[in-house]
Amino acid sequence: MRHLPTIRLEGTKFHVDISLEQFREVDNPSNTISFDELIVADDFCILYYDVNTNAAYTGMILTSVTPKSVKMLFLPSIVELNSIHETIDIV
Repeated sequence: MRHLPTIRLEGTKFHVDISLEQFREVDNPSNTISFDELIVADDFCILYYDVNTNAAYTGMILTSVTPKSVKMLFLPSIVELNSIHETIDIV
């Protein structure tokens, strides 16, 4: 079995599972973030991440209504994520 790349989103470790197109929390594998939640650009991705739930935020993204616990994270592209050899920190 192939070793999955790992990223740390605001302190929480996730495996990068390209074949299932998701991030899967290392300590809680039932917590997943689908790649469908990413905003994909040419060479990076954006994820609105709720640090209270360790999940993608799917609500309105407006300064007046977005919870303070939601962070906009810039991630490497999917291709780059697949080639990670060490855990990288995204904050």
